[in-house]
Amino acid sequence: LALNASLMYGIARAVVTGNEDAQRIAVLLAQGGEFAFVLFAAAGGERILAPATAQFLVLVVTLSMLLAPISFAAHERLLAR
Repeated sequence: LALNASLMYGIARAVVTGNEDAQRIAVLLAQGGEFAFVLFAAAGGERILAPATAQFLVLVVTLSMLLAPISFAAHERLLAR
């Protein structure tokens, strides 16, 4: 999440977005999405990825989606300070 958020922040700043807006964009876009489930299941089914790897990646995306609301709330608290 941190690596993805850093990348999103850099891209947002490069597009001349203010610091606060770039932070919000980074936090909102850092987590994985539901489409990753479809991609990893298809890649595992077609043996593009080993089934164990596909399952692990699904777990990673699931955890990132579970942590998203917590990161949103924590970030808004930090911005309020």
